[in-house]
Amino acid sequence: MACCVVLFSVSGGSLETGLEFVVEPEDIVVARGTSLVWNCSAVSSPGLPPPTITWLKDGRLIGDGRLSVLPSGALSIRRIVQRPHTQGDESIYECLATNSIGTITSRPVLLRIACVLIVELLTDITVTSLLLKSETDNIYFVCSVI
Repeated sequence: MACCVVLFSVSGGSLETGLEFVVEPEDIVVARGTSLVWNCSAVSSPGLPPPTITWLKDGRLIGDGRLSVLPSGALSIRRIVQRPHTQGDESIYECLATNSIGTITSRPVLLRIACVLIVELLTDITVTSLLLKSETDNIYFVCSVI
């Protein structure tokens, strides 16, 4: 009689791997040029090996360099980059916790880069209303010149 065990991973935790996230990353908006430490940590059930934390950016493993995984499991990004015509650091990221039994994956999270608008006013302008549309990331100003 043959016996087998099927191991699989799920977001949040898994009885099969004995892993569970303690801290999962969440979507974040940061300013270009700043640095970020994005926390992620997991634990194993008693008696099981401790997890190793790795990160993916757009499905690809993050190594050392400007983007690196700290010993705590947090992702460190030095000097957030926004490039024209490419996404730079603005992307989908995932945190993975792995032990010798298996892997669990956090939900995909989005790093967005805030737009900083600098306007040189040649005359006094009064903003009479402001409409924000988060679906399109457009900001509409209704202005009057005084």
